[in-house]
Amino acid sequence: IGVTHQKYSVAAAIYAGTAAASGQTSISNGIDVARQTFFNAPARNDSHQRVILILSDGDQTQMLGGLEAAVAAADRIKGDGVKLFAVGFGKVSIATLKGMASEPQSEYVY
Repeated sequence: IGVTHQKYSVAAAIYAGTAAASGQTSISNGIDVARQTFFNAPARNDSHQRVILILSDGDQTQMLGGLEAAVAAADRIKGDGVKLFAVGFGKVSIATLKGMASEPQSEYVY
């Protein structure tokens, strides 16, 4: 959807093509969509730091790649210079959150 302030466009993009309807979680898919949005949309100002905020229990469905897929997607976007904050809630998989977050973890994992 690119950059938008239309809440209905955002909601539609979240639910389109996600695993949410089946009860599965794909953190890696969300990160990959954010990466595509950052780098395929017209840049308004490349001098600004790009940031992604993951709100999750850190539990990616195993048949969708599990922890390894989530961390690999995070590594790709961090490799592009994006800072990744990981905020956990519920029964948290801290290993996934720490694996995804930028360094130092004390500043990027909550």
